[in-house]
Amino acid sequence: QLPTPSGALHYVTHGPPNRSVLLFIHGTPGDWRVFSQQMSDPKLQPFYKVAVDRPGWGGSSYQGIEWPLSLAQQSQQLLPLLRHLKKRSNSRLMIIGHSLGGSLVAQMALDHPEWIDGAVVVAGDLSEKYLPITWYNELASWKIIRPLLPANLRRANDEVLALQHDLAALKPRWDKLQVPLLVLLGAEDSLVDPKNGDFSKKLSSGSPVQVTIYDQEGHLFLMGNPALVNNAISSFFQEHFGAATPSRSPVSPLR
Repeated sequence: QLPTPSGALHYVTHGPPNRSVLLFIHGTPGDWRVFSQQMSDPKLQPFYKVAVDRPGWGGSSYQGIEWPLSLAQQSQQLLPLLRHLKKRSNSRLMIIGHSLGGSLVAQMALDHPEWIDGAVVVAGDLSEKYLPITWYNELASWKIIRPLLPANLRRANDEVLALQHDLAALKPRWDKLQVPLLVLLGAEDSLVDPKNGDFSKKLSSGSPVQVTIYDQEGHLFLMGNPALVNNAISSFFQEHFGAATPSRSPVSPLR
């Protein structure tokens, strides 16, 4: 666990810490275990892999903030971990998020470019325009229904309902993107509209944005077909940064 001013962050690691870092961030509900196949895949063996529980999930705590935490608040909560990993590895750091974790990755890339070298969004919403608030999201928020739901589903629904506002707040900031971004989507995703890919392709930013949409894949291709994601991560990193080898000096400014 990493103590922070607003709680503690629980995370797991795999590999030598002096290598380039892949930081994995899960969606809602969930915890770090959604990335088990990324943590163990030999394809990603050259990296120092880290999977974190988002604040309020798994073993990570928070305090002094009302639930649900906004993307901006979670981004700030995770900043101490970015600093810790960057200083420890003294090398490249790329963040990868699935579903709502992908939306959070976009927020973090815009908030902390001095600590992040690249970002990968897997089946994540990036535009409020394509974020449907379904009838069951609204139903789950009714006072008469809410107590009947398991606690993790209530909390997850709170995060989904807050996401539209958070994505709208990101919209005017996209032209300030300073790190390479890879967006991976499933054409058959029933939870995240693949039109987020169209939105991503039209982004005007100073950094490259790549979009891949996989035919016949749904929302959970991260787990159902992990080789797609793992190969894409490895290729994206190599394209922009070369081999995932230890660095003898900082590759981006530390502050």
